[in-house]
Amino acid sequence: MIILYKEPRWDALRATLFGKFYEAIVANYFKYVRKFEVYDQGIAVYVDWLDDIERLRKRIEEIRREDIKKLYGIEEKDLEKIQERFERDINDLKKENEKLKKKGKEGRRFNPDLVVEKEGKFYVVEMQVWPVWLKQRHRSAKLTWDIVQDEGVAIIPRILASKVKVQGKVHDVTGFYYVSLSRSQDHEKIERFFKELTKRDLKIWYLEDIVRESKNYDWFKFLLGKVRREVIDLIDKLEQGKVKIA
Repeated sequence: MIILYKEPRWDALRATLFGKFYEAIVANYFKYVRKFEVYDQGIAVYVDWLDDIERLRKRIEEIRREDIKKLYGIEEKDLEKIQERFERDINDLKKENEKLKKKGKEGRRFNPDLVVEKEGKFYVVEMQVWPVWLKQRHRSAKLTWDIVQDEGVAIIPRILASKVKVQGKVHDVTGFYYVSLSRSQDHEKIERFFKELTKRDLKIWYLEDIVRESKNYDWFKFLLGKVRREVIDLIDKLEQGKVKIA
């Protein structure tokens, strides 16, 4: 019987491998299934384009007047926690931004994972798929209110961007698309809350749904074929006593 020492964590190995190509699945899904134009280079959101704190506070006060427990499934303390997180992150970003500009440098910016466009409407896409890590911290990889509040993920504060630069041109942001692994019972309430907060279109997409919709497309099979060949080639070389990584 062979005993392995320092045996790999197989769930982490699978997650790491998947993490290297799932963004390609999402990008091609938007292109070939949803018929968007897809931009993955030359895209940026500047801190100057984030809504300011006063506007954020005004919108939160409007939400506070509603029945937040019924509409969003959150308590007053949850709303306060969200507000504190947004304000802290925005303040930190604005301070960093001003320091850079005083030094004569370009202001602080984000580079989104994707920008997709259809009929002249531009959407910023952020992808965060961390199944093993989230499961360790939250006992679930599904996107819940707890994860949104505790981790912030990509939706804070980029969700407040009003403009995006695409290949040298600046466009108004129509909405924000956030990609997570799998749907939780909090889905509709999270989506509804952030739509109200941003006053822009917002949609949460789930990789499990994207893969299910994509599995019969030629581009999807082609991509998986390329991944399979790369992995097999690595293993073949290891069996020959060679390490082929770069």
